Formats: sequence, structure tokens, C-alpha cells
Amino acid sequence: ELFIQRAQAVKPSLQLTNDTAQVFAEIFCRLDGLPLAIELAAARIKLMPPRAMLARLENRLEFLTGGARDLPARQQTLRNTISWSYDLLNEDEQNLFRRLSVFTGGCTLEAVEAVAGDDPAHTSRLDLLESLLDKSLLREVEDTTGELRFVMLETLREFGLEQLEASGEQETIRRRHANFFLALAGQAEARLESGEQVQWMNRMEQEHDNLRAALEWSEVAEDAGELCLRLAGMLGLFWEARGYFSEGRERMAAVLSTEAAKGRTAARARLLARAAELAFRQSDYPATTSFARESLAIYREIGDKVGIASALIKLGNAATEVGQYATASEFLEEALANWRELEDKHGTARALISLGWTSLRSGDYHLANGRLEEALALSRELGDTRSIGFELSGLGEVALRQGDYLRATELAEESLELRRQLGNKWGVGVSLGILGLVAIREGNWNRAIERLDESLEVRREIGDKSGCAWCLERLAEVALALGQAEKAVSLFGAGSALRASIRSVIDPVDQPEYESEIKSLRAELGEELFAAAWKKGHSLTLEQAAAYALDNLSHFPGSN
Repeated sequence: ELFIQRAQAVKPSLQLTNDTAQVFAEIFCRLDGLPLAIELAAARIKLMPPRAMLARLENRLEFLTGGARDLPARQQTLRNTISWSYDLLNEDEQNLFRRLSVFTGGCTLEAVEAVAGDDPAHTSRLDLLESLLDKSLLREVEDTTGELRFVMLETLREFGLEQLEASGEQETIRRRHANFFLALAGQAEARLESGEQVQWMNRMEQEHDNLRAALEWSEVAEDAGELCLRLAGMLGLFWEARGYFSEGRERMAAVLSTEAAKGRTAARARLLARAAELAFRQSDYPATTSFARESLAIYREIGDKVGIASALIKLGNAATEVGQYATASEFLEEALANWRELEDKHGTARALISLGWTSLRSGDYHLANGRLEEALALSRELGDTRSIGFELSGLGEVALRQGDYLRATELAEESLELRRQLGNKWGVGVSLGILGLVAIREGNWNRAIERLDESLEVRREIGDKSGCAWCLERLAEVALALGQAEKAVSLFGAGSALRASIRSVIDPVDQPEYESEIKSLRAELGEELFAAAWKKGHSLTLEQAAAYALDNLSHFPGSN
């Protein structure tokens, strides 16, 4: 409101619309709510439109100049104001202030002590922190875990980074920062499959910006290649669990192209296995297979049985998704044998989950149930909530295919709750999809639409193309049941196009029902109308298909 008032005073013709209101809100956030920054930015509004100003605020200190001439010189630019405050600090306070600017999104006291380094000459570090807090150069907030964090406004941080570079110690502090977060990522990775995984997922989320910054620095810093390779590999499990598939894949691709990643080392093999997992979650099965094959080859060369088993699971999962069930079983049985030989319960459970899924997809429900039940017992023993979510949803789908809708609902609901707690978006999409299919089988169309809509939205967000195709096909079934034949054909067509683009197949056990539905629709519409509706679906983008799927569907007579 202050920014709008000041901007309209400078430019009375400025109108507040839905579009400009959003831009003004973003400008206010970029200015950290600082009154002087707001005054200086508002004074610039007569020279450029709001969106152009927002773009310029990437460099606040250079942009925010030109205050009223009757103000003291220190208040005529934002840089002068901050510089004046900085000059009033003693040497120890200045050292700490500029070193803290290396943190993105704040930091804990533990991080301050590790990265700020060197004991102050005259004052304890806690006293220095208190002094910076008193001078409003830092803020103290409580994070989601209840731990205190020290946060620097971005405008102040920008100035602090300039001072850090000018001091000549930027390289030292950046390296300390990267090493600290490498150690944190290592601690987290060891706990992300334990009973502490929710707390550690949340902690990694809290530090995600710092982890990104450490990775970006290590990509270009001298003698930091090994650190970069290790950090990217450690982040893979977090990125996969929280649905950062696109970001993770982009960052891993950048790291894999560095000089440090070119050797046939365990670190490269590990990163390739993580990259395979992220590619799999986005239904990129050729990339999954390529990464996993290279990872497997390196692990075999160095004799790493844990790595071999991990890569084999990736290959087995990819083979399952393209309908190569016998090949998938060979990979997965070898992985299971390795894990059992190593007496690794986590690995054994993972192999059993994948084998259970392959059995389910190929129609052997009895075998699928046995494998998933064994995996569930192991995961409960280990307190591995994430794996429990996989096992429950798999068992729920077995129950669904066997016609036990009550059990299917109970298992899928339990898995959904666990996955929401973990923030596991891919898993949330799967569990919602199962519940949507249960609703279809029970004829509860509105509930089916609600569940499938949410599942489709989550899967679109994370890039799970196979899951999106499946949801479109289920929504086609709903449309067919509600008498919307042309919509049903178009949605089946959209699903078919999406499957073709990723080489995904409809499971053999589902093929007869699918063919029967297509035959029924073709007979109802006639060849010409059917072909036109199919072509329409084939031409839709995923976003268009999702919007079309839900258009008027829930309001069709008889959908309650």
C-alpha cells in the first residue's frame, strides 16, 4: 500500500489492476518492505512501467538511487544508507556481517559457527550476532523444525556479498559454506530412509537454497569438482522424494558435463544412478536405461555390490514400464540376490517393491501380494515411511484388481496420508490415482473425478507423463460412463499420444478392457466421428487435455 501511494503521487495516472497489483506485490517483496527502498523505487515509476522495474530489481543497490535532494547524502541512495550503517560497525561485526551474506535463505547457529570461522578478536560470536540483530542487520526467525535461524534481508545480503568479494576472503568463505552443506547432505542421506526421514526431509527443504548455492559454486570453483560430484549425488534422493525432478535432472546434467565427472569412479556411477531415478519418475525410460547401464558398468568394474544392485533396480523398473516384464524380472532378481547376500534390509525391501510392481503389472496378483507384504514387513521394522507408502499403494492396487474395494481404499488412504506427510508428490499422485480408480469401479463418478483431477494436477506439476496418460484414460472411462462418447474418445486419444511419446504401454491385463471400450465407442459414434474425436485428442497438449477432461464433466447429469 505504501509503494502504491508513493508511486501514484509521482505518476497519478498509474492504475491498480489485477495484473499490476500482482507486480506491485512482487516489487514490495523484492524491496524487503524497507521504507527507504520503497520510496526510492516509487520515485522511478515515472520512468518505466512496473514490470520493467521488477526486472531491474535483480540489482537493487544499483537501481535504487535518486532520493530527495533535501535528504542527507547517506539517505539519497539505498547503497549509501546501508554503507553508512555498515561503517558504524566495529571490525568483528563487519567480518561477521559480510560472511553471513554467503547464506541464502538464512542459517542456523551451527552453520554460523562453521562458516563464519575464526574466533572474533574481542567479542563472543553470540554477542556479535546479538549486536547485528539489535542493529536490524539480521532477523531471528523460528523455522519449521522449531530451530532458530538468522536471516538477512536480500537487499542487505547483496551489499554484504559485495563487501565479501572486496575483502578477498570470498573463496575461503564459499568453500567453508560448501563443505558445511556437503556434510549436512551426507548426514541427511543416511537418515532419509530411516524413522527420522520426515524431520530430515523438512530440514533439507529448509536448507535447499543453501544447498543449491553450494552446488552452483562448486561447479565453477577451482579444485571443487569432487565436492560438486558428491554433493549432487547426495541431493538425488531428496530431489526424488520431494518431486524436484526437473530441477534435479538439469543440475545433474550440468555436473555430469564437468571435467571432474568424466572419470569412471564410484562418485560418477552414484550420480548416474540418481539421474536414472529422476528420469524414471518423469517417464523418460530411454534416459533411465542409458544412465543405469553406464552406472552398472562402472559398479561392475570396481566391484561395488551395493551399487550394482541399485543400478539393476533402475533397469528393472524401466523395463517394466515399457512392457518387458521378463527382462525386468531378471534385473530385479539379481538385485534382490545381491541385497540378500549383503543382508541389507533397505535394499531387499526396495527390490521386493519393484518385483511386486512387475508382478502386478504382468497380472500375477498372488506373487505381487506376497512380495509387497514381505517388503512391508521389512520397511515397518526399519521405520522407513517412504517405502511403506510404496508398499501400501501397491497392495492397494492388488486389492483393487482383485475386486476388494474396501481394502483397496483403506490401503491407498493410508499410503496417501504417509506420502502427504513426507511431501512425496510422485507418491501422492499414485495413491490418488488408485482411489480414483476405486471410485470408478464403485460408480462414484464425482469422487472419481475429484481424485483423478488432483492426481493429474500433481503428476503434471512433476512431469510424470506416464501417470498423466493413465489419468487421462481413467477420465475417459468416466466420460464414457456418463454418456460423453466424443469426450471419452478424445481423452483416450490424448492418452495414446502421450504414451507413444514416452514408449509406455498399457498393461496386458488391462488391454482387453481398453480394446472393448474403444470398440464400443467406435460403434456408437461411427467411424467418421470416432476418427475426428481421436485426432482431436492426439493433437492436444497435456495442459489442453487436462482442461478438456474436466470441462463440464462433473456437471453432467447423473454424475452425482
